[in-house]
Amino acid sequence: MQNVNEEYKKAKFDISNLLGWFECELEKQSNNGSPIDALRELIRALALFSGISEKQIQDSLIELNSDNIDEVFESLKNAPQPDWDAITKEFRKHAAKNENE
Repeated sequence: MQNVNEEYKKAKFDISNLLGWFECELEKQSNNGSPIDALRELIRALALFSGISEKQIQDSLIELNSDNIDEVFESLKNAPQPDWDAITKEFRKHAAKNENE
């Protein structure tokens, strides 16, 4: 049971870091991959994780886009960026702790 709890905690930590990484990639002027492909996969992952259908998620995104896309974009553009140095330090601390166990 302890292994499952540790895996769950690690997965949550990794998901949080990946979301921050996505934010950084979205800020770049050019991406190597397709944001459309990434969006499709993120919708699939959220549907799997939340139990909400992909269609419901897509409908919610359409509603958000039609309601206030300029407001949402401005708030995201001006949102504080992740402190990658702190995240890396925490990640290394977490990895070292796992190595010692």
